[in-house]
Amino acid sequence: MKLSRRRFGLGGLGVALSAFALGAGSVSKRRFLFVHAEGGWDPLCVFAPMFAAPLIEMEAAAAPLSIGDLQLVDAPNRPAVKQFFQRWGEQTLVLNGISTRSVNHETCQAVALTGSTSDSGTDWATLLAVGQQHEYYLPHVVFRGPSYAGAHTVAVSRAEGMMRETVNGSLLGMVDMPFAAPTDGVRSRLDSYLAKRAATLAANHTNAPLAAAYQSALTRAHTLTDQAQLIDFEPAYSLAGDAANAIRLLADDVIRCASVSTDFVWDTHNDNAEQTDQYQSLFTDLDVIMDALAKTPSKSGAMLSEDTVVVVVSEMGRTPAYNGTGGRDHWPFTSALIIGPGITGGRSVGGYTDLYAGVGVNPATGELDSARPGIDARAFGATLLALGDVDPGEYLLNPEVLTGVLA
Repeated sequence: MKLSRRRFGLGGLGVALSAFALGAGSVSKRRFLFVHAEGGWDPLCVFAPMFAAPLIEMEAAAAPLSIGDLQLVDAPNRPAVKQFFQRWGEQTLVLNGISTRSVNHETCQAVALTGSTSDSGTDWATLLAVGQQHEYYLPHVVFRGPSYAGAHTVAVSRAEGMMRETVNGSLLGMVDMPFAAPTDGVRSRLDSYLAKRAATLAANHTNAPLAAAYQSALTRAHTLTDQAQLIDFEPAYSLAGDAANAIRLLADDVIRCASVSTDFVWDTHNDNAEQTDQYQSLFTDLDVIMDALAKTPSKSGAMLSEDTVVVVVSEMGRTPAYNGTGGRDHWPFTSALIIGPGITGGRSVGGYTDLYAGVGVNPATGELDSARPGIDARAFGATLLALGDVDPGEYLLNPEVLTGVLA
């Protein structure tokens, strides 16, 4: 089958082949897997047991659930949730009352992932990848879902479609007018031209970051071409399948960060029972992901679970009351999960008022602070950056790290 205008991705054009490892270093090897529940989940189904709040409508069959210091919501028709927290609760931190400052999907998504309402910002996964971009072939791979590369496209690759074929060169024969790869002699001349162009850009000094990115892209593209077997996997088109591919790349030190997605299935306005189906599916997959991390060794010999952090986010929450069709509409406060090493797991931090507004925390302790209107998304991001040994001050103005949730 020929390829015709099909979307395939390693980012964009030549710089798409830019994020390729230059060799292992001595810096911290903590890795990250971001899971996006796109569309806006309902924290009242799982993370926010607001049974005592008279103006908040909880599900009829739901009941409070305590596992250690985790305060959760249980329901008989989503058993995978309880099973997950029974198995992995000690490693899990629930953050409630995160403010995304809007009820618009695109704005909330940008705030949740970058701390800014602008779509020109850079998401937390990419900033974590940039912090160690010279240590990996592909610092941040987005398998599906949202991403904001900002000024750091050199660190981001998208795995949808033809990543493997792009890297191994077989894509050249799959287009409408296929052509052969260049011979060694032609490739040598092309390499010489590209090297001279990189040197010219570097000497110009008009845009030093662009020149550095160009040189980095050129060097890493050669490295990845020589290691094409590392990208020998089929696109999965499912959360569990994408996560399995991501875990393989994490184990091989190909990537530092991966982003996977449920797709835009959580925007359930007409029947909130659909949220139960989504939570059952999500936590079934999260259980599989955590099992795989616990059983997959990294190149150091340690299991990936010892140095991989799983971050689960959704761009918004749902209203405290049902609408006329039994669904819930958009709400500007939400919850998130951080699972793995480096955090004080086994507890819920942050919260909601009786009117379902967010309540923030004392950053030094993680204890509730009623004077704070929710957890700022920038503080959430700054905490993730600190967890990955990236200085939040390099990217955020006056960042506030929630040091009380770090181990």
